[in-house]
Amino acid sequence: MEVITRKENDLLNRVEIEFRIRHTQKPTPSRKDMMDMVLKAEPGSKKELVILKRVNTRFGQAFTTGAAHIYSDVDSLKSTEMEYMINRHASLKDVEEVKTK
Repeated sequence: MEVITRKENDLLNRVEIEFRIRHTQKPTPSRKDMMDMVLKAEPGSKKELVILKRVNTRFGQAFTTGAAHIYSDVDSLKSTEMEYMINRHASLKDVEEVKTK
């Protein structure tokens, strides 16, 4: 994963990153894999405070771009993000927990 831009947004208590992933000879990374890459790119971040935005894979190319918001606390996350995005990421975490059991 290559971080293209990193911006600290103090007003919303989050870090905003845009990233690029080249996945030559591999399938498109899953949302879970992308979340893990974001966590590695931003040390000290927590999985429950990361929201993936605008993930886009180029047709016919092994190239994926996207954006992620990494919040500093749960209150900032809930007051800023739309409910459907929070539910989407919560359901992603529930699926991961079921797979690990």
